[in-house]
Amino acid sequence: MSGPVRRLTAANGVPLAKGVGLIGAGLLIGLAGVGVVDALRRDALIVEGHVDTGEMNIEFTQAFTNDDGAIDDLATDPDDGDGGVDPGYDKAVAECLVAIEVQGDAVNLIISHGYPSYTCQFWVEMTNVGALALRRGPPVISSPDVLTVSEPEAKSCAVLSPGEQEIESFRVHVEQQAAQNSSYSFTVEKKFLETVQGTPGFWKNWDSHKTFTEEEIELRLIEIDATSAWFTGLDTVEEMEAIFDAAQGKGATAEKRFLAQYLALRLNALSSLLCGTEPHDVTAQDPGNYLGLANPTAATLGEIIGAIESKFDGLPTPAQFNIMKDVCDALNNQAI
Repeated sequence: MSGPVRRLTAANGVPLAKGVGLIGAGLLIGLAGVGVVDALRRDALIVEGHVDTGEMNIEFTQAFTNDDGAIDDLATDPDDGDGGVDPGYDKAVAECLVAIEVQGDAVNLIISHGYPSYTCQFWVEMTNVGALALRRGPPVISSPDVLTVSEPEAKSCAVLSPGEQEIESFRVHVEQQAAQNSSYSFTVEKKFLETVQGTPGFWKNWDSHKTFTEEEIELRLIEIDATSAWFTGLDTVEEMEAIFDAAQGKGATAEKRFLAQYLALRLNALSSLLCGTEPHDVTAQDPGNYLGLANPTAATLGEIIGAIESKFDGLPTPAQFNIMKDVCDALNNQAI
């Protein structure tokens, strides 16, 4: 974590109450009602929202910003000495406050004296109070052009184990075209997924466990269809299920078995069930390096997918299809 950060307190100096977040497939930090105001006015910008309901697994324990406007005693708080000065400026005009609602179903951001080009960063500390390890997915950020909302310290794919605490960071920047005394809305959806094994059976039975909705899966299928030479006309869950069905039984060819495993691999990659930056040793499944990886003992998911795509025009033999199937199978089961 970088920059001066302090625990948020109420106006009377009492620490704000901690809340409990609810998560299901994803943690939703809902942010709405953002306003940009003239520097001379005292109007506040308020951001509110809710967390998608589900089993109580995440507890919000603290909230911080790098510009809450307070002037601290450096003798007692040596790591926090911005004196209320706006980040990146030499003036103390705006304030950026973040708080956790007592109900625990919202993270609220308040910016007062906001102005174009103003930027503030806030952090939320979370604890996994459930019994399951959770893997972070990439955030889904929706914001108007006048606001840039980002995650400067991306932690997609990292796992939050039961009892573990972690801090998520977000930044809000007001662009020059933002109008004075106006309100804008934005949302940050931060996904948390169970660390499940994304086998073909997992994806075939999507409508039983409902980890992902039909719409979410079909959006991923469309992306796979657009970026993979191995799949054409793939845009419905029915077509996905047909690929998995074709890989079953004694009559299934090596190619069909490979396609089922590879489709599951691509879905896992897009859904963050597998992490794109982790190294994988595929030498047990591909001892002769048929895939042609530069470093088969530490290949990334993107490198493996790229190598498989390069084999499309090479007319693989059944044995070569089995090599690619075995690589995908081991990845889908998180065995390598």
